[in-house]
Amino acid sequence: MGGTRRVDLATLQRVREHAVSVAEVAKAHAEALDLQIRGLQTQRAVLRAVAKRRSTPQEMQLMHQLVSLFHLV
Repeated sequence: MGGTRRVDLATLQRVREHAVSVAEVAKAHAEALDLQIRGLQTQRAVLRAVAKRRSTPQEMQLMHQLVSLFHLV
């Protein structure tokens, strides 16, 4: 169903052909949004920590690396 936020033409065709239901498409898109939201929440938490601690560039680089690890999981 692709990694985009919109339903692509191929997915619409599959719905039309009854190969997949609208509910299944909606569920897949909701799950994709959940992943995006979790990523944004992580980024927000890091930025707030950086702002609160007045982090150095070296600390920011370390935090960036740690956040990158979360995206691999």
